[in-house]
Order: sequence, then structure tokens, then C-alpha cells
Amino acid sequence: MGTSPTLIHPLISYQALRSLRNEIWKLQTFPKIKFLIWSICNNVLSTKENLHKRNLLPDPTCQLRGKARETTKHLFILCDWTKHIWSDPDLQVETSPTNICINKWIHETHTSRFNAHWKALFARVLWQLWKAQNAKVF
Repeated sequence: MGTSPTLIHPLISYQALRSLRNEIWKLQTFPKIKFLIWSICNNVLSTKENLHKRNLLPDPTCQLRGKARETTKHLFILCDWTKHIWSDPDLQVETSPTNICINKWIHETHTSRFNAHWKALFARVLWQLWKAQNAKVF
């Protein structure tokens, strides 16, 4: 018996989640970026929090500030460094409310602007954030 997506992501409807997953694979970008976004949405990215849950790291705290657990939501939405990136005038991506689930945030941000250029740009920024985080850690 599988777990229902509505139980995993209670703040986003099953139809919206399914739509988001379909949209990921239609993006006009590199497969590795599509896979990153899919990994974010499925919470399988190797964040410190996920590695800690698997007993691979002793401390799940973000290395940048040491204030919060390094979750996908923290890395891509809540971290002060990330918020600064999203607030750039060319992007202007909303990073509040803080209680939003990451799938809903990606879905709403991705669908807020309907042209393919914006969607590809959003995907590339997610990729660059992930690369920058890895460069700081490794």
C-alpha cells in the first residue's frame, strides 16, 4: 500500500502536485536541472537534514548561519542568503509566508509567470543556488 501524495504534501492538492511533476519534465532546460527540481519536490535532495535522518551526519544545522536546520525549504526559500537572491529586481520571487510547503511554493512561483523563459530562468536559479551551497560545503 503506497502513501497518498495528499498525506505527504497536505498544503498542496493532488492535482496541483501532479501538474507540478508533469511541468518539471516539460521544462526547456537540462535534464540535471529537471532532476534537481524533482528531487526538491520529493524531498530526496541530500540536505544536511536528510543526511542526518539517515545517520550520515551528526548535525543538520545550516553551515551558512548555523541558526536553522538545513532542509530543502530552508535552502531554497528561508535562508537569508537565498531570500536575498530571490529579492533581486530581475527575479522578484516571493519568499513568504514561511509556513508554505516547498512544493506549493515551487508550483505557485513556476506558474505565476506563463512564459517559457521565466520558467527556465527559475529552474536555473534553483540549480545555481544548489551549486553555490555545495561549493560552500565542499
